[in-house]
Amino acid sequence: MIYRREIDGLRAVAVIPVMLFHAGVAVFSGGYVGVDVFFVISGYLITSILIAELEKGDFSIARFYERRARRILPALVFVMLCCIPFAWRWMLPLELKDFSKSLVAVTWFASNILFWREDGYFAPAAELKPLLHTWSLAVEEQYYLLFPLFLALFWRFGRNRVVWSIAGLAVISLLVSEWGWRHNPSANFYLAPSRAWELFAGSLCAFWLSRREQPTNSAASLAGLALIVFGIFRYDDATPFPSLYALAPVLGTALIILFGGAGSLTARLLGLPVFVGIGLISYSAYLWHQPLFAFARLRSIGEPSLALMLGLAGLALLLAWFSWRFIERPFRKGRDSVLPTRRAVFMASGAAAALMTSLGVIGMAQDGFPTRLSADKRRIAATAIASPMRDKCHFDLKSRFSAAESCVYFGKTPTIAVYGNSHGVELAYALATALRPSGRLVAHFTVSQCQPIFTTFVSRYCNDFYQSRLEYLTGSATITTVVLAFRYENGGSQSARALVGMANLLAASGKTVVLVLQAPTLERPVLHYLRPWAADDRENLLFERRQAWQDKSRDMTAAMSRLDPNVRVVDAADAFCEGASCYAIRDGNALYFDDNHMSLKGAERVAAVIARTLP
Repeated sequence: MIYRREIDGLRAVAVIPVMLFHAGVAVFSGGYVGVDVFFVISGYLITSILIAELEKGDFSIARFYERRARRILPALVFVMLCCIPFAWRWMLPLELKDFSKSLVAVTWFASNILFWREDGYFAPAAELKPLLHTWSLAVEEQYYLLFPLFLALFWRFGRNRVVWSIAGLAVISLLVSEWGWRHNPSANFYLAPSRAWELFAGSLCAFWLSRREQPTNSAASLAGLALIVFGIFRYDDATPFPSLYALAPVLGTALIILFGGAGSLTARLLGLPVFVGIGLISYSAYLWHQPLFAFARLRSIGEPSLALMLGLAGLALLLAWFSWRFIERPFRKGRDSVLPTRRAVFMASGAAAALMTSLGVIGMAQDGFPTRLSADKRRIAATAIASPMRDKCHFDLKSRFSAAESCVYFGKTPTIAVYGNSHGVELAYALATALRPSGRLVAHFTVSQCQPIFTTFVSRYCNDFYQSRLEYLTGSATITTVVLAFRYENGGSQSARALVGMANLLAASGKTVVLVLQAPTLERPVLHYLRPWAADDRENLLFERRQAWQDKSRDMTAAMSRLDPNVRVVDAADAFCEGASCYAIRDGNALYFDDNHMSLKGAERVAAVIARTLP
C-alpha cells in the first residue's frame, strides 16, 4: 500500500478537535466528530491491506490479529497502567470500583457497552472517567473481529457482490443510527450497529481506489475538508449523533481519501510537517488526553481553568510522542521488534489481558477500597444517596410504563401526586414517607432527560410522558394536590415560563398546586468534596452565597409574576441555605447525591416544608 502523507495529516484534523472538545474549548463544540473521521480512515486503511492480501491469495487471519495487537495493545496497556496510581489516590470508592470495571471492559474491547450502561457521553459525570474515550477502540475492534472473516468467506462470490453487500450493510447501519437517536440516544452513540456504516464508508473507499490511480480533485477534497470543519464548529452536544448529521464528517473524510491525492490543495495542506507529525502520534495522543483531563477534574475543587486544560492538551502531545517513540514503534517492527514472533505477541497480549483483568476484578471485589477514606468521610458519603425507588418508579429511556402503572407509595389510592423531571424523584419518596403516618398517599410521576417545556414539541419521548400524565392528573377524582418539582435553571426563560404555565393550568383545573422552586446547584458533585485528598472537616460545607443563587434564578423570578395567586410556592433553597449561606453538607449529612439532585436527606428537609403547606 502506497504511503499517503495527507492521511496522516487528516489524523491530526481528527485528534486535535477531539482533544479541544474534551478540554472544554467552547468553539470546538462539535470536536467529537473527529472520532468519526478516525473511523472512516481506519476502515479505508485496514480494508486496503485486506484487499491486497486477498487478491494475492495471501490473507491470514492470524497475521491480521497480530498486526492489530501490535498496533493497539502496547500503548493502550501502558496508558492504563499509568492511570492506576492516580485513580487510587484521587478517586472515591464508587468511582474506583467503576474504574476497575472499565479496566476489565477496555481489556476485552467492551468498554462501549459498559459506558452505554452507565452514563451518556455528554453527561457531566462522563468527564471524570479516565478511560471513557476507549469506547471508540471497542467499536473498531468489534468491527475488525467480524469484518475480515466476512471478506474471507464471501470473497469467493466475487468482488462486486462483496462491495454491494458492504454498501447494503452500510445503509442498514445508517438507518439504525437514524432510528436510534430518536429511541435510545446513549446506545445509538456507543454501540457498533449504529457506527459500523462509518467504517464501511472507509472500506468502500478502499474498494473504489484499489484498482484505480489515485485521482486528484482539489475542489472535491476541499469540499470534504469543509464538511469536517463544519461539523467541528457547528455541531454540539444537542446534535442528534450519530444520525444523518454524521454524514458531514463521514462524507468529508471520504472525499479527501478519494480525491485528495498528491498535488491537490488539500494534500499540500494536510501534508505540512506539523499535521503529519501530529498525525503520526495521533493514536497515543488520543489515548493520553482523556486520562489527563479526567484526573485534572478529579483533583480540582472547581472546574479546571481553560489555561490548565490547554496546557494538559500540550502535555498529551508530549506524552504521545514519548509513547509513540518508545512504546508504539518498538512493538510494530515485526522481527526487529520487542516481540519478534507472532507467538510472543499473542502470549504477551494474553499476559497483559490477565493482569488488567485481575486488577479490575480485585478493585470491583473490594468495592473500590473504601478504607482509603477517613471514617467521617465514609459516614457522610453514605448519606449521598438517591431514592431506593428511583429505578422502579422513575420513567426513563430504559424503564417505561403508563400513568396508571406509576408508583403509589404505601397504598393504592393517592390524594397527592409529585409531577416533575428527575428532580422530583427523591422528593416524591421523602414526601410520601413524611405523610405516611397521616394516611395520605403520594403518586409518583417523574421523567428523565426532559426540560419542563410543555407547550411546544421537544421530543416525542418527553411530550408523550407529559401529555399522558397531565391527562391522568386532570382526570383523577382522587388526586386533589399536585406538587411540581422540576429542574429549570439549565433551560433558561423558556423552561421557567413553561413551568409557571403548567402550574396555572393545573390550578385552573381545580387542583391544589404546590410549585417547588429548584434547590441550588453545586459546581461539582457533592462527593467530590470528600475525595481522599480533600480536608477531613466536612461536617458543614458551604458552597455558595444565597444571593448568587438568586441571581442564577432570575428567569424563574421574572416568570413568577404571572403565577396564579392560588399556587403555593415552596423554595427548596430555604431548606438548603441558612441566612446568606447555602450548604452542600449540613450537620454531617450530604444534601445532594450529585451536583444538582437532592439526596434523601436533602429531600426530607424540603418535604417537611411542603407537608406544612398542604391543606
